[in-house]
Amino acid sequence: MMIGNKTATRLFWSIVILLTVLISAAYGQGQSSFKLAGDYNATLSKKPTGWYQLTDYIVFIADLEHKDKTLTKRDMQGKAMAVVGRHLQNWLSSECGQLNCDLSKWPERTRNILQKTLVQKNQPPSTNALSGHILENYPKGHSYRYACAVPRNKLEQFCKTVQKASTNPRSIYVQTLESAIANENYPLIATLLWDAGLVHLSSIAAQRAMSEEFYLNNITLKPNPLAQRESLLQLKTKRLACIPQTLKRLPGSYTILSEMAESFMATQPENAFALWGLALATSGSKRELTASYMRQLTPKKNILKPIEGATKSEIVNLSLACLGNLRFDQSISSKEPSTLQQAKALFAERGNKDKILFLLMNASDSAPANPQVWDYLGAILTAQKKWKQAAIIYLQLLQLRPFDSEAMAHLAQCYDNIGMSPQSELIADILFYSGRTQNSVLLKRIVQNIRRK
Repeated sequence: MMIGNKTATRLFWSIVILLTVLISAAYGQGQSSFKLAGDYNATLSKKPTGWYQLTDYIVFIADLEHKDKTLTKRDMQGKAMAVVGRHLQNWLSSECGQLNCDLSKWPERTRNILQKTLVQKNQPPSTNALSGHILENYPKGHSYRYACAVPRNKLEQFCKTVQKASTNPRSIYVQTLESAIANENYPLIATLLWDAGLVHLSSIAAQRAMSEEFYLNNITLKPNPLAQRESLLQLKTKRLACIPQTLKRLPGSYTILSEMAESFMATQPENAFALWGLALATSGSKRELTASYMRQLTPKKNILKPIEGATKSEIVNLSLACLGNLRFDQSISSKEPSTLQQAKALFAERGNKDKILFLLMNASDSAPANPQVWDYLGAILTAQKKWKQAAIIYLQLLQLRPFDSEAMAHLAQCYDNIGMSPQSELIADILFYSGRTQNSVLLKRIVQNIRRK
Protein backbone atom coordinates (compact mmCIF):
# COMPACT_ATOMS: atom_id res chain seq x y z
CA MET A 1 0.00 0.00 0.00
CA MET A 2 1.40 3.40 -0.98
CA ILE A 3 1.36 6.39 1.39
CA GLY A 4 2.17 10.04 0.68
CA ASN A 5 5.60 11.56 1.35
CA LYS A 6 4.21 13.88 4.05
CA THR A 7 2.53 11.01 5.87
CA ALA A 8 5.68 8.90 5.70
CA THR A 9 7.77 11.80 7.05
CA ARG A 10 5.40 12.38 9.96
CA LEU A 11 5.42 8.67 10.80
CA PHE A 12 9.25 8.61 10.71
CA TRP A 13 9.61 11.56 13.12
CA SER A 14 6.93 10.16 15.45
CA ILE A 15 8.92 6.91 15.75
CA VAL A 16 12.15 8.87 16.32
CA ILE A 17 10.56 10.96 19.11
CA LEU A 18 9.05 7.87 20.77
CA LEU A 19 12.39 6.03 20.71
CA THR A 20 14.14 9.09 22.10
CA VAL A 21 11.71 9.29 25.02
CA LEU A 22 12.07 5.57 25.78
CA ILE A 23 15.87 5.67 25.55
CA SER A 24 16.00 8.76 27.78
CA ALA A 25 13.75 7.10 30.36
CA ALA A 26 15.84 3.94 30.33
CA TYR A 27 19.02 5.98 30.57
CA GLY A 28 17.63 7.98 33.49
CA GLN A 29 16.63 4.80 35.28
CA GLY A 30 20.01 3.26 34.55
CA GLN A 31 21.76 6.37 35.90
CA SER A 32 19.61 6.18 39.05
CA SER A 33 20.42 2.48 39.58
CA PHE A 34 24.09 3.13 38.89
CA LYS A 35 24.19 5.93 41.50
CA LEU A 36 22.33 3.73 44.03
CA ALA A 37 24.85 0.93 43.51
CA GLY A 38 27.72 3.40 43.96
CA ASP A 39 26.28 4.78 47.20
CA TYR A 40 25.77 1.23 48.47
CA ASN A 41 29.36 0.17 47.69
CA ALA A 42 30.69 3.31 49.38
CA THR A 43 28.71 2.98 52.63
CA LEU A 44 26.97 -0.39 53.14
CA SER A 45 28.84 -3.08 51.22
CA LYS A 46 30.48 -4.42 54.40
CA LYS A 47 27.51 -4.06 56.74
CA PRO A 48 26.18 -7.20 58.48
CA THR A 49 22.66 -8.60 58.17
CA GLY A 50 20.04 -5.94 58.88
CA TRP A 51 18.33 -2.93 57.34
CA TYR A 52 19.84 0.50 56.64
CA GLN A 53 18.75 3.92 55.39
CA LEU A 54 20.31 4.99 52.08
CA THR A 55 19.04 8.30 50.65
CA ASP A 56 15.40 7.59 49.65
CA TYR A 57 15.75 3.83 50.04
CA ILE A 58 15.80 1.24 52.78
CA VAL A 59 18.44 -1.41 52.07
CA PHE A 60 17.83 -4.91 53.43
CA ILE A 61 20.95 -7.07 53.73
CA ALA A 62 21.36 -10.80 54.36
CA ASP A 63 24.97 -11.80 55.03
CA LEU A 64 24.99 -15.59 55.51
CA GLU A 65 27.73 -18.14 56.14
CA HIS A 66 28.43 -20.28 53.09
CA LYS A 67 30.79 -22.97 54.30
CA ASP A 68 28.76 -25.86 52.92
CA LYS A 69 29.80 -25.88 49.25
CA THR A 70 27.16 -28.52 48.41
CA LEU A 71 24.59 -25.73 48.64
CA THR A 72 24.07 -24.15 45.23
CA LYS A 73 23.75 -20.46 44.54
CA ARG A 74 20.01 -20.95 44.19
CA ASP A 75 19.85 -22.60 47.64
CA MET A 76 21.74 -19.72 49.24
CA GLN A 77 19.69 -17.14 47.38
CA GLY A 78 16.48 -18.73 48.70
CA LYS A 79 17.80 -18.60 52.28
CA ALA A 80 18.97 -15.01 51.87
CA MET A 81 15.64 -13.87 50.41
CA ALA A 82 13.83 -15.45 53.37
CA VAL A 83 16.05 -13.44 55.76
CA VAL A 84 15.40 -10.24 53.79
CA GLY A 85 11.66 -10.98 53.93
CA ARG A 86 11.76 -11.25 57.73
CA HIS A 87 13.69 -7.97 57.99
CA LEU A 88 11.19 -6.29 55.70
CA GLN A 89 8.38 -7.50 57.97
CA ASN A 90 10.24 -6.26 61.08
CA TRP A 91 10.91 -2.84 59.53
CA LEU A 92 7.25 -2.42 58.63
CA SER A 93 6.20 -3.50 62.15
CA SER A 94 8.56 -0.97 63.76
CA GLU A 95 7.60 1.90 61.45
CA CYS A 96 3.87 1.24 60.85
CA GLY A 97 2.88 -0.93 63.76
CA GLN A 98 0.98 -4.19 63.52
CA LEU A 99 -2.68 -4.49 62.58
CA ASN A 100 -4.11 -5.67 65.90
CA CYS A 101 -7.63 -6.71 66.75
CA ASP A 102 -9.18 -7.86 70.02
CA LEU A 103 -10.32 -11.40 69.25
CA SER A 104 -10.61 -12.50 72.89
CA LYS A 105 -14.41 -12.86 72.76
CA TRP A 106 -14.27 -15.51 70.03
CA PRO A 107 -13.91 -19.23 70.89
CA GLU A 108 -10.42 -20.65 70.49
CA ARG A 109 -11.04 -22.33 67.12
CA THR A 110 -12.34 -19.17 65.48
CA ARG A 111 -9.76 -16.99 67.23
CA ASN A 112 -6.95 -19.01 65.65
CA ILE A 113 -8.60 -18.79 62.22
CA LEU A 114 -9.09 -15.01 62.46
CA GLN A 115 -5.54 -14.54 63.69
CA LYS A 116 -4.32 -16.06 60.41
CA THR A 117 -6.40 -13.49 58.51
CA LEU A 118 -4.69 -10.70 60.46
CA VAL A 119 -1.25 -12.18 59.73
CA GLN A 120 -2.06 -12.24 56.01
CA LYS A 121 -3.15 -8.58 56.14
CA ASN A 122 0.17 -7.67 57.78
CA GLN A 123 2.14 -9.70 55.25
CA PRO A 124 4.12 -7.32 53.03
CA PRO A 125 4.36 -7.80 49.27
CA SER A 126 7.58 -9.04 47.70
CA THR A 127 10.52 -6.66 47.24
CA ASN A 128 9.96 -7.02 43.49
CA ALA A 129 6.37 -5.77 43.87
CA LEU A 130 7.76 -2.84 45.88
CA SER A 131 10.10 -1.87 42.99
CA GLY A 132 13.18 -3.13 44.80
CA HIS A 133 16.70 -3.00 43.31
CA ILE A 134 18.99 -6.01 43.88
CA LEU A 135 22.45 -4.63 44.76
CA GLU A 136 24.23 -7.85 45.73
CA ASN A 137 23.43 -11.48 45.07
CA TYR A 138 26.58 -13.64 45.05
CA PRO A 139 29.04 -15.52 47.30
CA LYS A 140 31.98 -13.70 48.91
CA GLY A 141 34.58 -16.08 50.35
CA HIS A 142 32.82 -18.08 53.08
CA SER A 143 29.73 -15.91 53.04
CA TYR A 144 26.83 -15.18 50.74
CA ARG A 145 25.50 -11.63 50.51
CA TYR A 146 22.12 -10.53 49.25
CA ALA A 147 21.14 -6.86 49.36
CA CYS A 148 17.98 -5.23 48.08
CA ALA A 149 17.07 -1.53 48.15
CA VAL A 150 13.37 -0.68 48.38
CA PRO A 151 12.04 2.87 47.84
CA ARG A 152 10.93 4.27 51.18
CA ASN A 153 7.82 5.84 49.64
CA LYS A 154 6.63 2.38 48.46
CA LEU A 155 7.02 1.04 52.00
CA GLU A 156 5.12 4.00 53.42
CA GLN A 157 2.30 3.45 50.93
CA PHE A 158 1.98 -0.13 52.19
CA CYS A 159 1.96 1.19 55.78
CA LYS A 160 -0.96 3.48 54.98
CA THR A 161 -2.87 0.59 53.43
CA VAL A 162 -2.38 -1.53 56.57
CA GLN A 163 -3.31 1.34 58.90
CA LYS A 164 -6.54 1.98 56.97
CA ALA A 165 -7.64 -1.65 57.28
CA SER A 166 -10.51 -2.28 59.66
CA THR A 167 -9.67 -3.72 63.08
CA ASN A 168 -13.31 -4.31 63.98
CA PRO A 169 -13.52 -7.98 65.14
CA ARG A 170 -16.82 -8.47 63.29
CA SER A 171 -15.31 -7.04 60.10
CA ILE A 172 -12.32 -9.43 60.32
CA TYR A 173 -14.74 -12.30 60.97
CA VAL A 174 -16.90 -11.39 57.95
CA GLN A 175 -13.86 -11.07 55.66
CA THR A 176 -12.74 -14.56 56.68
CA LEU A 177 -16.23 -16.01 56.30
CA GLU A 178 -16.84 -14.38 52.90
CA SER A 179 -13.51 -15.72 51.63
CA ALA A 180 -14.51 -19.23 52.77
CA ILE A 181 -17.91 -18.88 51.06
CA ALA A 182 -16.29 -17.66 47.83
CA ASN A 183 -13.95 -20.67 47.86
CA GLU A 184 -16.75 -23.09 48.89
CA ASN A 185 -14.73 -24.17 51.93
CA TYR A 186 -17.75 -25.64 53.72
CA PRO A 187 -15.91 -27.20 56.72
CA LEU A 188 -14.40 -23.78 57.52
CA ILE A 189 -17.77 -22.06 57.00
CA ALA A 190 -19.42 -24.57 59.36
CA THR A 191 -16.80 -23.93 62.07
CA LEU A 192 -17.05 -20.13 61.86
CA LEU A 193 -20.85 -20.11 61.91
CA TRP A 194 -21.08 -22.64 64.74
CA ASP A 195 -18.72 -20.74 67.01
CA ALA A 196 -20.68 -17.55 66.29
CA GLY A 197 -23.93 -19.16 67.46
CA LEU A 198 -25.52 -19.46 64.01
CA VAL A 199 -26.00 -23.19 64.44
CA HIS A 200 -28.62 -23.75 61.75
CA LEU A 201 -26.59 -21.93 59.12
CA SER A 202 -23.58 -23.93 60.31
CA SER A 203 -25.64 -27.09 59.85
CA ILE A 204 -26.31 -26.19 56.21
CA ALA A 205 -22.57 -25.75 55.60
CA ALA A 206 -21.75 -28.98 57.46
CA GLN A 207 -24.28 -30.88 55.37
CA ARG A 208 -22.68 -29.53 52.20
CA ALA A 209 -19.26 -30.61 53.44
CA MET A 210 -20.51 -34.07 54.40
CA SER A 211 -22.34 -34.53 51.11
CA GLU A 212 -18.94 -34.38 49.42
CA GLU A 213 -17.12 -36.42 52.04
CA PHE A 214 -19.69 -39.21 52.36
CA TYR A 215 -21.26 -38.94 48.89
CA LEU A 216 -24.62 -38.24 50.54
CA ASN A 217 -25.75 -36.17 47.60
CA ASN A 218 -29.09 -37.70 46.64
CA ILE A 219 -31.19 -38.49 49.68
CA THR A 220 -34.78 -38.71 48.51
CA LEU A 221 -37.85 -37.50 50.41
CA LYS A 222 -39.48 -40.91 50.87
CA PRO A 223 -36.81 -43.58 50.41
CA ASN A 224 -37.35 -47.28 51.08
CA PRO A 225 -36.48 -47.78 54.81
CA LEU A 226 -34.82 -51.15 54.15
CA ALA A 227 -32.67 -49.69 51.38
CA GLN A 228 -31.83 -46.74 53.65
CA ARG A 229 -30.48 -48.89 56.42
CA GLU A 230 -28.60 -51.35 54.25
CA SER A 231 -26.93 -48.75 52.03
CA LEU A 232 -25.69 -46.55 54.85
CA LEU A 233 -24.62 -49.56 56.90
CA GLN A 234 -22.47 -50.74 53.98
CA LEU A 235 -21.06 -47.23 53.65
CA LYS A 236 -20.19 -47.06 57.33
CA THR A 237 -18.49 -50.47 57.32
CA LYS A 238 -16.68 -49.62 54.06
CA ARG A 239 -18.32 -52.48 52.17
CA LEU A 240 -19.89 -50.07 49.70
CA ALA A 241 -17.52 -48.54 47.15
CA CYS A 242 -17.31 -44.77 47.67
CA ILE A 243 -17.69 -43.80 44.04
CA PRO A 244 -20.44 -41.61 42.60
CA GLN A 245 -21.68 -44.29 40.21
CA THR A 246 -22.67 -46.70 42.99
CA LEU A 247 -23.61 -44.12 45.62
CA LYS A 248 -25.59 -41.92 43.26
CA ARG A 249 -28.91 -42.79 44.87
CA LEU A 250 -27.80 -43.47 48.41
CA PRO A 251 -30.84 -42.98 50.69
CA GLY A 252 -30.95 -41.82 54.31
CA SER A 253 -31.55 -43.85 57.45
CA TYR A 254 -32.36 -42.65 60.98
CA THR A 255 -30.43 -45.54 62.51
CA ILE A 256 -27.19 -44.88 60.64
CA LEU A 257 -27.45 -41.08 60.62
CA SER A 258 -27.97 -41.06 64.38
CA GLU A 259 -24.98 -43.38 64.89
CA MET A 260 -22.83 -41.09 62.77
CA ALA A 261 -24.13 -38.07 64.72
CA GLU A 262 -23.19 -39.65 68.05
CA SER A 263 -19.63 -40.28 66.84
CA PHE A 264 -19.20 -36.53 66.20
CA MET A 265 -20.78 -35.23 69.43
CA ALA A 266 -17.54 -34.63 71.36
CA THR A 267 -15.19 -33.55 68.59
CA GLN A 268 -17.20 -31.81 65.85
CA PRO A 269 -20.47 -30.45 67.28
CA GLU A 270 -21.44 -28.72 64.02
CA ASN A 271 -21.29 -32.06 62.13
CA ALA A 272 -23.22 -33.82 64.88
CA PHE A 273 -25.95 -31.17 64.84
CA ALA A 274 -26.23 -31.41 61.05
CA LEU A 275 -26.54 -35.19 61.15
CA TRP A 276 -29.16 -35.07 63.93
CA GLY A 277 -31.05 -32.52 61.82
CA LEU A 278 -31.00 -34.94 58.89
CA ALA A 279 -32.06 -37.82 61.12
CA LEU A 280 -34.96 -35.68 62.37
CA ALA A 281 -36.70 -36.03 59.00
CA THR A 282 -37.15 -39.79 59.47
CA SER A 283 -37.11 -39.90 63.29
CA GLY A 284 -40.81 -40.72 63.75
CA SER A 285 -41.46 -41.53 67.42
CA LYS A 286 -37.85 -40.58 68.25
CA ARG A 287 -38.28 -36.94 67.22
CA GLU A 288 -38.23 -35.63 70.81
CA LEU A 289 -35.12 -37.71 71.60
CA THR A 290 -33.43 -36.36 68.47
CA ALA A 291 -34.41 -32.81 69.39
CA SER A 292 -32.96 -33.29 72.89
CA TYR A 293 -29.58 -34.22 71.37
CA MET A 294 -29.71 -31.07 69.24
CA ARG A 295 -30.52 -28.98 72.32
CA GLN A 296 -27.69 -30.68 74.20
CA LEU A 297 -25.27 -29.47 71.54
CA THR A 298 -26.65 -25.93 71.71
CA PRO A 299 -27.40 -25.16 75.38
CA LYS A 300 -28.26 -21.49 74.72
CA LYS A 301 -31.85 -20.74 75.72
CA ASN A 302 -32.56 -18.57 72.69
CA ILE A 303 -31.79 -21.26 70.14
CA LEU A 304 -34.50 -22.01 67.58
CA LYS A 305 -35.46 -25.50 68.72
CA PRO A 306 -36.37 -28.14 66.14
CA ILE A 307 -39.55 -29.12 67.98
CA GLU A 308 -41.53 -26.66 70.06
CA GLY A 309 -44.60 -24.49 69.78
CA ALA A 310 -44.99 -23.34 66.19
CA THR A 311 -42.87 -26.20 64.90
CA LYS A 312 -45.79 -28.58 65.50
CA SER A 313 -47.72 -27.00 62.66
CA GLU A 314 -48.15 -28.80 59.36
CA ILE A 315 -46.01 -26.35 57.41
CA VAL A 316 -43.02 -26.58 59.75
CA ASN A 317 -43.22 -30.36 59.86
CA LEU A 318 -43.09 -30.33 56.07
CA SER A 319 -39.95 -28.19 56.17
CA LEU A 320 -38.33 -30.47 58.76
CA ALA A 321 -39.09 -33.45 56.55
CA CYS A 322 -37.39 -31.75 53.63
CA LEU A 323 -34.28 -31.13 55.74
CA GLY A 324 -33.58 -34.81 55.15
CA ASN A 325 -32.38 -33.90 51.69
CA LEU A 326 -28.76 -32.86 51.42
CA ARG A 327 -29.48 -32.31 47.76
CA PHE A 328 -32.70 -33.12 45.99
CA ASP A 329 -32.87 -36.20 43.83
CA GLN A 330 -33.43 -35.62 40.13
CA SER A 331 -36.72 -37.51 40.36
CA ILE A 332 -38.11 -34.83 42.69
CA SER A 333 -39.64 -32.05 40.64
CA SER A 334 -38.36 -28.51 40.76
CA LYS A 335 -40.64 -27.29 37.96
CA GLU A 336 -43.14 -24.57 38.71
CA PRO A 337 -46.55 -26.22 39.36
CA SER A 338 -49.87 -24.53 38.58
CA THR A 339 -50.59 -24.11 42.32
CA LEU A 340 -47.43 -22.00 42.69
CA GLN A 341 -48.47 -19.88 39.70
CA GLN A 342 -51.91 -19.31 41.30
CA ALA A 343 -50.30 -18.46 44.65
CA LYS A 344 -47.94 -15.94 43.02
CA ALA A 345 -50.82 -14.27 41.19
CA LEU A 346 -52.88 -13.99 44.41
CA PHE A 347 -49.81 -12.72 46.29
CA ALA A 348 -49.30 -9.96 43.71
CA GLU A 349 -52.98 -8.99 44.05
CA ARG A 350 -52.70 -8.99 47.88
CA GLY A 351 -55.31 -11.73 47.99
CA ASN A 352 -56.46 -13.95 50.85
CA LYS A 353 -53.38 -15.05 52.80
CA ASP A 354 -54.86 -18.34 54.00
CA LYS A 355 -55.72 -19.33 50.41
CA ILE A 356 -52.19 -18.38 49.27
CA LEU A 357 -50.78 -20.51 52.09
CA PHE A 358 -52.98 -23.45 51.08
CA LEU A 359 -51.82 -23.21 47.44
CA LEU A 360 -48.16 -22.99 48.48
CA MET A 361 -48.51 -26.08 50.68
CA ASN A 362 -49.82 -28.00 47.68
CA ALA A 363 -46.97 -26.63 45.57
CA SER A 364 -44.43 -27.76 48.13
CA ASP A 365 -45.77 -31.32 47.95
CA SER A 366 -45.48 -31.46 44.16
CA ALA A 367 -42.27 -29.43 43.68
CA PRO A 368 -40.23 -29.33 46.93
CA ALA A 369 -37.01 -28.66 45.00
CA ASN A 370 -38.35 -25.36 43.65
CA PRO A 371 -36.85 -22.52 45.75
CA GLN A 372 -39.68 -20.15 44.79
CA VAL A 373 -42.07 -22.33 46.82
CA TRP A 374 -40.09 -21.72 50.00
CA ASP A 375 -39.44 -18.09 49.11
CA TYR A 376 -43.16 -17.34 48.84
CA LEU A 377 -43.95 -19.47 51.90
CA GLY A 378 -41.49 -17.40 53.91
CA ALA A 379 -42.97 -14.16 52.54
CA ILE A 380 -46.56 -15.09 53.39
CA LEU A 381 -45.63 -16.28 56.90
CA THR A 382 -43.68 -13.07 57.44
CA ALA A 383 -46.71 -11.05 56.32
CA GLN A 384 -48.76 -12.99 58.90
CA LYS A 385 -46.03 -12.28 61.50
CA LYS A 386 -45.53 -16.02 62.11
CA TRP A 387 -41.84 -15.39 62.68
CA LYS A 388 -40.79 -18.76 64.07
CA GLN A 389 -42.39 -20.71 61.23
CA ALA A 390 -40.97 -18.27 58.70
CA ALA A 391 -37.47 -18.71 60.16
CA ILE A 392 -37.60 -22.46 59.57
CA ILE A 393 -38.87 -21.91 56.03
CA TYR A 394 -36.00 -19.52 55.25
CA LEU A 395 -33.56 -22.08 56.62
CA GLN A 396 -35.07 -24.56 54.20
CA LEU A 397 -34.69 -22.02 51.36
CA LEU A 398 -31.02 -21.66 52.30
CA GLN A 399 -30.65 -25.42 51.72
CA LEU A 400 -31.47 -24.72 48.07
CA ARG A 401 -29.74 -21.33 47.82
CA PRO A 402 -26.75 -21.53 50.16
CA PHE A 403 -25.95 -18.17 51.82
CA ASP A 404 -28.36 -16.26 49.58
CA SER A 405 -28.29 -12.64 50.79
CA GLU A 406 -32.04 -12.03 50.70
CA ALA A 407 -32.88 -15.28 52.51
CA MET A 408 -30.27 -14.46 55.17
CA ALA A 409 -31.72 -10.96 55.63
CA HIS A 410 -35.24 -12.34 56.12
CA LEU A 411 -33.88 -14.97 58.50
CA ALA A 412 -32.21 -12.20 60.53
CA GLN A 413 -35.54 -10.34 60.58
CA CYS A 414 -37.29 -13.48 61.91
CA TYR A 415 -34.62 -14.04 64.55
CA ASP A 416 -34.96 -10.41 65.64
CA ASN A 417 -38.69 -10.90 66.20
CA ILE A 418 -38.42 -14.12 68.23
CA GLY A 419 -35.81 -12.82 70.67
CA MET A 420 -32.67 -14.20 69.04
CA SER A 421 -30.98 -10.79 68.93
CA PRO A 422 -27.31 -11.96 68.97
CA GLN A 423 -27.89 -14.21 65.95
CA SER A 424 -29.93 -11.54 64.18
CA GLU A 425 -27.27 -8.86 64.74
CA LEU A 426 -24.46 -11.11 63.54
CA ILE A 427 -26.26 -11.99 60.29
CA ALA A 428 -26.94 -8.27 59.77
CA ASP A 429 -23.22 -7.55 60.32
CA ILE A 430 -22.28 -10.26 57.83
CA LEU A 431 -24.48 -8.66 55.19
CA PHE A 432 -23.29 -5.14 56.07
CA TYR A 433 -19.51 -5.71 56.26
CA SER A 434 -19.49 -7.91 53.16
CA GLY A 435 -21.16 -5.13 51.13
CA ARG A 436 -24.09 -7.35 50.17
CA THR A 437 -26.69 -4.66 50.94
CA GLN A 438 -25.32 -2.07 48.52
CA ASN A 439 -27.51 -2.99 45.55
CA SER A 440 -30.74 -3.76 47.38
CA VAL A 441 -33.00 -1.24 49.09
CA LEU A 442 -34.87 -4.06 50.87
CA LEU A 443 -31.73 -5.64 52.31
CA LYS A 444 -30.36 -2.25 53.32
CA ARG A 445 -33.58 -1.42 55.21
CA ILE A 446 -33.71 -4.76 57.07
CA VAL A 447 -30.03 -4.58 58.04
CA GLN A 448 -30.22 -0.93 59.15
CA ASN A 449 -33.26 -1.64 61.32
CA ILE A 450 -31.44 -4.49 63.08
CA ARG A 451 -28.04 -2.79 63.46
CA ARG A 452 -29.37 0.50 64.85
CA LYS A 453 -30.98 -1.20 67.87
